[in-house]
Amino acid sequence: MSTYFLKKSRSLKLMKVGLHSLFSHLINTCKSGYATASTQFYLTIKLYVINSLLVAVSGAIGLASFNMCYNSLFIISIFVIGIAQSMSPIVSVYYKEKDYLGVDYVMKKSLKMMIAVSLIFVLVLCIYPQILLMLFTVKNPDYIPYIINAVRLYSLSFIALGINFLYIFYVQAIQKDKIANIIQILEGLIFPLVSLVLLFQAFGDFGIGISFFVSEIAVLIFIMAYSRYVNKKTDGEYHGFFINKRSDDGDFIDFTINSDIKEAVGLSHEINKFLGDGIVSTRTSLATEEILTNIINLNESSGTIDVYLKDTDEEIVLSIKDDGVEYNPIAEIESPEKELEFDNITVLNKIAHKGIMQEYWV
Repeated sequence: MSTYFLKKSRSLKLMKVGLHSLFSHLINTCKSGYATASTQFYLTIKLYVINSLLVAVSGAIGLASFNMCYNSLFIISIFVIGIAQSMSPIVSVYYKEKDYLGVDYVMKKSLKMMIAVSLIFVLVLCIYPQILLMLFTVKNPDYIPYIINAVRLYSLSFIALGINFLYIFYVQAIQKDKIANIIQILEGLIFPLVSLVLLFQAFGDFGIGISFFVSEIAVLIFIMAYSRYVNKKTDGEYHGFFINKRSDDGDFIDFTINSDIKEAVGLSHEINKFLGDGIVSTRTSLATEEILTNIINLNESSGTIDVYLKDTDEEIVLSIKDDGVEYNPIAEIESPEKELEFDNITVLNKIAHKGIMQEYWV
């Protein structure tokens, strides 16, 4: 991977930063990433307590069954963490651009995927738990009935677990680090240990098996209560399970167009009508048209282009996303394949230079 930094075509650049700036970035990184980074720390404490209790109560058979349960968790974690980590950078960009409809869209898709994957694993392990015994070669006939029962009970926690993980990654992505850390310590340490001790005292071995399901449900209830509290406290500024900001109906437009010059020109007219008469409206629609035209000309074949424009009291936010080659209209364009010249690119750069629009190119 280190050879990437030797390539001239790389898009990630290394920059010189001062010592104060470096420490500031490190502190912000630690704050943002602590919730997920602390997972293994909480897991170590939790496993020590659980193993100690199982050895004292159930002996080797208890440890064997718990080992199978955690092996199943490692398998589903491939999908759970994969969905959550794939969602995180996309949501972070949308949220920073104030494209709250985009955030809603991504989270609905992610939630559906997470529930579907979790349900599949629950059904498979409830109906056919022997698959784990085959995968990990458990042959002791005395262990098999005990392990099968434990795996079935443990698998019930997967649906709530997936949703909880998705929520933790989401609040990290929108930089709500405090609630992310609170949920992580509740999910990773406090609720599992409290439910384990209380349910074991009440129901014995059965209580141990069901405690994981109860702890994940408790975390989910906490998240739902927190989201409802925030939504109510902010008088509708935030909404939904994922406490996303609400988009005002009249202050944005959202279009998806094909890679076609006529559609780009048509969208420019729509933006002009949306913003109304004035120099800002003219410059914004011109900038949009030129960016879209250049994106289309840069790509011989491309799919659709998403355009989101939000008009606030302080600024106009323009977000354009496509699956073509990297393109920065305020930088000199160099192409090994062909000479690229656009008549109005100078005008566009002057618009940006005058501060009518600010550009954040990713």
